[in-house]
Amino acid sequence: MYILGVDIGGTFTDFVFIDENGEVKNFKAPTTPKDPSQGVMDGIRTAAKSFDRDLNSLLSDVLSVNHGCTVATNALITGKVAKIGLITTKGFRDTIIIQRCRKGSGVSGEFVPGESLYDLQMDRPRPLVPRSLIEEVTERINYEGRVLIPLNEGECKEKIRKLVEENQVEGIAVSLIWSPINPEHERRVLELIKTYPDVYKNSSCSSDLIPQIREYERTSTVVMNTCLKPLVKPYLMHLKNRLKAEGLSEEVQLLIMQLHGGVTDASMAAENPVVTIGSGPTGGVIGAQFIGSQMGIESLITLDMGGTSFDVGVIVDGEPLTAPISVVEGYHIMLPMVDVKSIGAGGGSVARVYKGTLEVGPQSAGAEPGPACYGKGGVESTITDADVVLGYIRGTLATNQIVLDIEAAHKAIKEHVADKLNMTVEEAAVGIVDLANSNISDAIRLSTIERGYDPTEFTAFVYGGAGPVHGAVLCRNMGIKKMIVPRFASTFSAFGVAASILKHTYIAIIGPELLTELNLDMVNQKLTEMTNEGIDTLRKEHVKSEDMQFRFYFEMRFEGQLNEITVELPVTKITTNDFNLILERFRKEYSLAYAYVPDFPPEVVTARVEASGRLFNIPLKSYHLSGSDASHAIKEKRKAYFDERKDFLYTNVYNGLKLMPGNIIEDHAIIEYPDTVIVVRPGQKAICDQFKNIVIDIMGEETWERK
Repeated sequence: MYILGVDIGGTFTDFVFIDENGEVKNFKAPTTPKDPSQGVMDGIRTAAKSFDRDLNSLLSDVLSVNHGCTVATNALITGKVAKIGLITTKGFRDTIIIQRCRKGSGVSGEFVPGESLYDLQMDRPRPLVPRSLIEEVTERINYEGRVLIPLNEGECKEKIRKLVEENQVEGIAVSLIWSPINPEHERRVLELIKTYPDVYKNSSCSSDLIPQIREYERTSTVVMNTCLKPLVKPYLMHLKNRLKAEGLSEEVQLLIMQLHGGVTDASMAAENPVVTIGSGPTGGVIGAQFIGSQMGIESLITLDMGGTSFDVGVIVDGEPLTAPISVVEGYHIMLPMVDVKSIGAGGGSVARVYKGTLEVGPQSAGAEPGPACYGKGGVESTITDADVVLGYIRGTLATNQIVLDIEAAHKAIKEHVADKLNMTVEEAAVGIVDLANSNISDAIRLSTIERGYDPTEFTAFVYGGAGPVHGAVLCRNMGIKKMIVPRFASTFSAFGVAASILKHTYIAIIGPELLTELNLDMVNQKLTEMTNEGIDTLRKEHVKSEDMQFRFYFEMRFEGQLNEITVELPVTKITTNDFNLILERFRKEYSLAYAYVPDFPPEVVTARVEASGRLFNIPLKSYHLSGSDASHAIKEKRKAYFDERKDFLYTNVYNGLKLMPGNIIEDHAIIEYPDTVIVVRPGQKAICDQFKNIVIDIMGEETWERK
């Protein structure tokens, strides 16, 4: 029996099958952008052949399909979202147009190097719903939830008719003022939309999706959810039906990765597709958290380099860092999200010369046609082509699905970079790799140093098809002392998706109110109500009561501030005796974020309950350690470039599949797997550990026991 994890990337769709003994089998198939479900089915067929079984037989042994869905993310990146309308309170039509003055494009909306906070000429992202499709209705509820002006239903019906019949919208987002306190009017508007069933099924109201204050972020989130629903919902239902038709049991759930690091049933994700944004990168961070816990490592920086992007996540004290409000492609999402920094620096990132200057990314060669060395018609030079020229990768990639064309890589770099800069092809390749590594290092700094964390105190967890090629030099440059490459690195995000637990978040407004003046009866009632809702949801997803877990949080700030700090509560029922511990935790988190804590009491804005549960236990198989001698795994020697020596060096190339737990490799080396390559730099040491991961001592100072 297997748990199947699937992650659709820009270039490849990745698969892992985990059996009851903790054995992991991984596979790759080219992504099929026009119909992503086709790539999913192609990969499962490839796996079935490897298992010497037919597709129906293999799927009948699958206990759960956990899927990292990229349809929503890709739609936002390309701008190809559904045509929708927005209904809002009279006088607030331009909320979604004005947006926020701060224009940082990082996941958390923080300032990003190269952007000016005060640049009035900077382009804002195009609103997901144009002003011509925003309709105002007469109604008003105040901050206490009291109705000041009743909803004008006749006017509302006419506005809905206009959006549907005259403008042909596919869905309608509803976001009214103070609906988080009193959702009565929003839900009535949604009822009126039922007159048009096809539009109603794609519509959303903000109070159901995100019952929190912050008018713009709440509206942005419900608009995003609505314009994605006509795209994501059909895909998920189509994939589910294809899997069932090919042999997946009717009782088996299709679970979708969410942005906060847990999975949910496909039917729930289809109604709230905004939760699927960034699910692939999130899966990798959750996978690193899972394996880190097995290895006893609680502080990790995750470095994921695939074909299209480079993603950086941070795990502190065993928990991934999250952002309560995220920014993706310039659009705000008011939902907790695993904080992953992404830059356009994947293996397929295009290198070019612009106005006499070398640039790498963010444009990518993608899956089709891919880098020049893929031999699929690509002619532009990429990071992968540079890696080929420098001798890091040779032969085949993606489990022999791609035969690398060395001459094509040389030709692309010569034409697009070397000749334009009067360099040799090798010098140009070095420049491409150095610039890419520099850009990636900036992303790592944004995730650590600028948040108050010292990267030298972390272990790097490196994965993705291209990550292990570049990981060791990145760690060296950042002062990180240890690097772990999981044995299924190129499909690791799919492993993380497979290892994820079911998780749901529930939010209630309880302030703003000073911590010491909270109505504890009301607060505890809200916590109980949200807990019960979580229990009901998890039961529907077949989680046993003994496998359910709940965590409780306050979102807190000082009076007058706009941003909150998340503080985990020490108990499930709050009393005045808990105030000091809550205050202590708040001040600690605040100091970490801002390095200064004012000496006055904080206020609480919202309470949050996180309900989670695991359907199946996923063991991680451990192996007995053998001797340290790794010479039996050497397959050849070839020249590869190392900047530590400023030259090409003859380098031992190891067959990674032949390495045994306990084997040690010293000094520069290349370790080849069917789907990735690990480059060990001069002066470094690597060991194959008890889980068959490759652990690299970046500084070469580790003393491992030899047998």
